[in-house]
Amino acid sequence: MWYNTKVPYKHPYAMNLKEMLNLADRIVFAKTGHHLDDLQEAVLRGTLERETYQRIAKEYDYSESSVRNAGSQLWHILSEELGEEVNKSNFRSAMERFQFSLFSNVVQDYVGVGNINVCGEGRHPPDIPNRHPPNREVCSQ
Repeated sequence: MWYNTKVPYKHPYAMNLKEMLNLADRIVFAKTGHHLDDLQEAVLRGTLERETYQRIAKEYDYSESSVRNAGSQLWHILSEELGEEVNKSNFRSAMERFQFSLFSNVVQDYVGVGNINVCGEGRHPPDIPNRHPPNREVCSQ
C-alpha cells in the first residue's frame, strides 16, 4: 500500500482544537464585541471532544443548565454568522466549511481563474511579442 494505515487520515482543511477555538472566538467577537468566556470555551472544547453537556458541566464545574444555555447562545451566534444551522453535532464540520470558504474567497480575490502564471516568470522579454495567448501558455521546465 502507498499509505500508512497506522496514521489517522486528516482532511487537508481539518482544524485542530486551538485553531477551531481561535476561529470561533473571532466569529463571536465580530458579532458581540466580546471574546469567548471560560464557560463558552468549555462548551466548545467539550463539544469538540464529543462530551455531553452533563460531562462538560462536571468537568469544568458548571451547572448543566448553564452549560446548555451557553451552548444554545453559541449555536445561535455561529448559525447567524456562518449562514447555516450550527449545533453541537455539526459544529466541527460547519467550522471547517467556513474556514474552507474563507480560504476560497481569499484565493478568488487574489488569483482569478485562468490568470495563474505557472512558470513563475514571463518566458519572453518585454520587447519580444508573446506568440501564445496571455495566461494560457504551459511551461516545460
